[in-house]
Amino acid sequence: MIETRSAFISKIDEDTLKVIFKPNAYLTVEEYGQLYKHYQKELGKSDAIKFLIIIQEGFKTEKKYLQFFMNHYRTDFKKAEAYIIVHPSTKMFFKVGTKMVNHKYPIKLFEKEAEALSWLKSLK
Repeated sequence: MIETRSAFISKIDEDTLKVIFKPNAYLTVEEYGQLYKHYQKELGKSDAIKFLIIIQEGFKTEKKYLQFFMNHYRTDFKKAEAYIIVHPSTKMFFKVGTKMVNHKYPIKLFEKEAEALSWLKSLK
């Protein structure tokens, strides 16, 4: 498991990572830039990565992150993303974000981790 200032990153299987954002996490553009290196280190690969992302209460990003997100958010290494979002207002951010970012892989919101994992495993 890798721990950053805002998240815990762990390997689920050879293609899937679990990213748990800590309660009250504050994600910066600089930290986001480092996450990809952690993903590579944990899985030993650089593309076709599936993610289970759990966002806990109090998650925030710095203000300049929104502009960065719209212009520089990387999706080229992702195969799928399953989200579990604890706080209702953050779910709204998720819905807006998925419409703003051009992605060519499936993204889905779940209430339970077992359902999210089952869905990710069904994707070949």
